[in-house]
Amino acid sequence: MQALQTSVIKGNADEWVVRGVRQGEVADGALELMNRERDWTVSQLGLEDLEYLASLPSELHLEHEGVSIHAFHATPDSLFDIVAPGSGDEVLQTKLMSAAEADLYVYAHIHKPYIRYLEGRIVINIGSVGLPFDGLPRASYGLIEIADGSLSTRIERVAFDIEQVVSEYEEARYPNAEMMTRIVRKASVKV
Repeated sequence: MQALQTSVIKGNADEWVVRGVRQGEVADGALELMNRERDWTVSQLGLEDLEYLASLPSELHLEHEGVSIHAFHATPDSLFDIVAPGSGDEVLQTKLMSAAEADLYVYAHIHKPYIRYLEGRIVINIGSVGLPFDGLPRASYGLIEIADGSLSTRIERVAFDIEQVVSEYEEARYPNAEMMTRIVRKASVKV
């Protein structure tokens, strides 16, 4: 990402790599394993990489051709709060839209892509390129096009070589390769 020299926001996994997973952020039964994953990840990175992750902003405020965009990982106030696709309008307004006025709100934390239109504004969850959780084992990303006063949003789904990903987990001796394999193959955290 650093080589792309583009704007990037911090996600919960980035935060965990920097400081570890804390009690209450994941199920108690997963805490030890997730910190082993974190330690493995840290062992693969250099100091410059860790400093980069630590320096990432938690949100971006962008403006393009008169369209304002507020982007964040989970909510403007948290890297960990969950706002599900089926949440009511009031939940979206309170948790996603109240911190800043924007035309478009972009987030990803739940790994379940969707687009909602609410009182003349748009909420888009872009999903996940490498770890979708919506049962469709395809990479997901959001595409936003702004031109000549028009705004278009859509979710793209792209096939990827799942077995190559599984092989890479195994070759790298990733501490949680078995569980990650199930998640990648099913595109779901439900086992």
